[in-house]
Amino acid sequence: MKEVVHPLRLIAPQQRNPKAPLLVYLPGMDGTGELFAHQVGSLGKVMDVHCLTIPGEDLNDWEALTEQVVALVEAEVKAGEQRQVYLLGESFGGCLAIKTILRSPHLFDRLILSNPASAFKRQPLLFGDRI
Repeated sequence: MKEVVHPLRLIAPQQRNPKAPLLVYLPGMDGTGELFAHQVGSLGKVMDVHCLTIPGEDLNDWEALTEQVVALVEAEVKAGEQRQVYLLGESFGGCLAIKTILRSPHLFDRLILSNPASAFKRQPLLFGDRI
């Protein structure tokens, strides 16, 4: 496996709100969270929003990604005050969110899935009987 120069990380796209519940956003396949950017301003008023960044050259498998996300969230939780933690996964990030919460359910209070990419096999027009 190719070593990743820029590891996964959680970034706060706006001023932190450490007394509010923590919202961890896992982006879709592009790894940028660009589509989520429009909602950050409103959510930032009531949540401490953190977005996962996935470098384009990161070719880790599901297990490695899951372990990295768990480690990042654990570090964020330990660094702050005790508060609720929401996990939001969009598209590909929805699948990663499911794996993450199954791996460490004790870290999260809520799971939010937005268009999770978990039903590909049920797309007969796209895949037919090939899957």
